[in-house]
Amino acid sequence: MILGLLGWFMAIPVGSFLVTYLVQGVSSTVNNLFVRVRVESLVLNPWEILLSFSVTVFVACVAAARPALLVTRIAPREA
Repeated sequence: MILGLLGWFMAIPVGSFLVTYLVQGVSSTVNNLFVRVRVESLVLNPWEILLSFSVTVFVACVAAARPALLVTRIAPREA
């Protein structure tokens, strides 16, 4: 779970930084090929941040559940 949280805390600023450049590139491509699109800035919705945090914690716990269960079945002497 700690690795999942660490990854989430690193992904928010890095993802926000990269999305600003990706949005500029994609919007210029759409402007040139299809229709005029005006994208002004990136807005982080608090609900989306909370949802991504919840999903990250859930997936990290689910991913760690099976190895943790298997480890508890090993006898202390055997370990």
